[in-house]
Amino acid sequence: MIEILDKKLEYWVSVNSLSLNRAYKDEEVRSISIISKSGNKYQIWIELNKNEIYINVWNYGRLKTEYKTTVELFTKTLDKAKSIINLWEEK
Repeated sequence: MIEILDKKLEYWVSVNSLSLNRAYKDEEVRSISIISKSGNKYQIWIELNKNEIYINVWNYGRLKTEYKTTVELFTKTLDKAKSIINLWEEK
């Protein structure tokens, strides 16, 4: 499943002009750091738990949202995660 998600994720990151991090402290991860025009930091990361896919987004603070998704809805859920960042920016 990770191979399919990686292809979708690499395409999504490219279309959105973002960078994908694949390693953190010698661990394999899928993480995207976003810095807004106003300088606020956000992170989107993907977690796999058996056959379940979770997309998490947070502001390195108190705001955090988690979406459970499927392979078929993976890209749309990434769009939703990015949209929540835009909503947080408006506050």
